[in-house]
Amino acid sequence: MDKSVERHAPPQAAPFPITPENLKAGARLYRDKCADCHGSPVNPDSDYGRSFSPRAPQFMKEAPDLPNNENFYIIKHGVRYTAMPAWGGIMTDSEIWTVVQLLSRFEKLPPVATEELKKPTAAPAN
Repeated sequence: MDKSVERHAPPQAAPFPITPENLKAGARLYRDKCADCHGSPVNPDSDYGRSFSPRAPQFMKEAPDLPNNENFYIIKHGVRYTAMPAWGGIMTDSEIWTVVQLLSRFEKLPPVATEELKKPTAAPAN
């Protein structure tokens, strides 16, 4: 999978700088859309993520180490034959980039982003 993503992910960078506000927005999206499978500070070892085959990476235990453009590609397009969906039809590119920026800083987040990750998941809009 890593080699395929490396070949297919276009060389691109986030269209905006990393700021505490962007990291907080990324934390909110991660908490509401990603944490159930990839873990959170409240639930660092997700039951969902462990139940998949292959298992979903648990980012609270091991931060992602792919380049940002590859993380963007994976989030936008998903990963075939895994439980990783393509979020490109649900999230805008800007929203995906805020999550990518959060992932790139997972080991050194500002308190505002860490606190956002610890909040309860937002109820889905009707």
